[in-house]
Amino acid sequence: MNWQIVKNLTHVQIGAFLALLIVAVMPNFGLKHGVSPALPAALLALLGGWLVWKQRTAVFAAPSTRRLTIVFALLLVPVLMSIPASYDMRYSFNVAMALVAYYFAGLALVRVLRGDAERVWLAKWILFVLSFWIVDSLVQYIFGADLFGISRTADLRVLGPFKDSLRQPTLIALLLPVALWAMMRKGAFPAFLFFTAAGFIATLGSVRMVLVMLAIVAVGFYLKLPRWRFKIPAVLLAGAIVLVAIGLTPAMKERMNRFSEIRDIKFETLDYVLSTRATIWETASHMLLARPLTGVGAGAFAKAYDDHATRPNDIYRGGGVKVYHAHQVYFAMAAETGWPGLIGLLVAIGLCVKWYRAASPERRDQAWPYALGLIVYFFPLNTQPPLYHGNWLFPVILLLFATLLAALDGEPSTKDTNVPERGG
Repeated sequence: MNWQIVKNLTHVQIGAFLALLIVAVMPNFGLKHGVSPALPAALLALLGGWLVWKQRTAVFAAPSTRRLTIVFALLLVPVLMSIPASYDMRYSFNVAMALVAYYFAGLALVRVLRGDAERVWLAKWILFVLSFWIVDSLVQYIFGADLFGISRTADLRVLGPFKDSLRQPTLIALLLPVALWAMMRKGAFPAFLFFTAAGFIATLGSVRMVLVMLAIVAVGFYLKLPRWRFKIPAVLLAGAIVLVAIGLTPAMKERMNRFSEIRDIKFETLDYVLSTRATIWETASHMLLARPLTGVGAGAFAKAYDDHATRPNDIYRGGGVKVYHAHQVYFAMAAETGWPGLIGLLVAIGLCVKWYRAASPERRDQAWPYALGLIVYFFPLNTQPPLYHGNWLFPVILLLFATLLAALDGEPSTKDTNVPERGG
């Protein structure tokens, strides 16, 4: 190893590399314990603390830093309020401490990714990572096992390099706008081919909410296509390929067939179609009604469940079937942190929309893939994993959010980086 090169690395290069690692280390590659994305996020937090120590005035003078601070305050204060009466005070306290650490990680991200070239470099490598997942998943689908020996599930779900996990479809949908942005620099047709391949693989994961996520990405991609005569055929062909993927996966096909079995509109029917999600959401609403100001505690949904479940046939009561979270970000935020948490999240989303609309067209063009990724996650009809559960999702949401803020700030490429120049 050339230690002189290592010695000459700048904080921008280190930070951009750690940002990429958040995505790159997501799979477990067949290992019993993979590398958590919380590790590069923790290293980014240390970098953020160092930047505050060394460049305090410059860091907090940037609009992106002030905006990041506002949003994290809107998230952190309700979590702190929920701790004293939490069903799991230790977990809720850990959530609060994690938010503080992630705040410093966000400071590092908005600082090191403020140059256009840095974001182009990051987007190209995210495109490479997603391309690898897609190829690995195709190998798994065709041959039954991927490059790391990971097999499809018994119901033929394609997991790619994510052993015993259904994270890949969600991650593909969240990061797909960034990859498409990088691909569109080469032309609309290559971007369309990549969207089609990614949508096919994500659908083979048999997670229904991903169809909604892909539809949102498709709308954003459709609006960015340069020629109208290309738009309609592209949408029809992509939709047809996704439908083929649904038919090729028994688990997804069975879940989609439930919609055809609807004979009446009542709670039990809705609960069946949504795979008992309605029961979970009803219990979450009981938590909010019981504790409107504090909720049951950030991350304490599972421990509070039995005390607020009311349906006698609830399969999650008594721990017979595990319920880890509310399976929807808004229900989870309301149940765990009360009205302050839900309102804080909605205000944060509204501020992001305001900041995006107030930016120049050039800045919006730089920021749109990250904004679209956030829309994919926060779209209300999704049954997505909540923010405060697990150590894999929040770093990705933070990466999208911090890069959005950095892009809206807008700055020419910094001189202390060796990443490719814009368009290179």
